[in-house]
Amino acid sequence: MSDIKEKIQANPEVHAVYGVTGLETTASYLQIQGRAEVSEDPAEKQALWTDEMKGYFKGPDDPNMVVVVIRPYRIELQSMKSMQPEVWEA
Repeated sequence: MSDIKEKIQANPEVHAVYGVTGLETTASYLQIQGRAEVSEDPAEKQALWTDEMKGYFKGPDDPNMVVVVIRPYRIELQSMKSMQPEVWEA
C-alpha cells in the first residue's frame, strides 16, 4: 500500500473520462478532474467492501486494499444535444 500512497502523494492529480470509447463513437461524456488521496480509515474500507472483491483481497482489513478518495474540482458534462458542455468548478 505504501507504494500507491507514495505515488498519489507525489502526484495527486486525476482525470477520469466516462462515455468515450473512441473518437468515432463519442456521444455524451463526463469528465472529472480532481485530487486523489488514500484513506486508511477501516470504517470506509468496511463500508465499501463487497463479496466481488474476494478475488483480489482477503477482506476489508487486507493491507493491500486501499480506498482512494477523489475530491473533484472540475466536472464537465458534454451532451450531443448541446454544442457547449456544462461545467461545474469548485
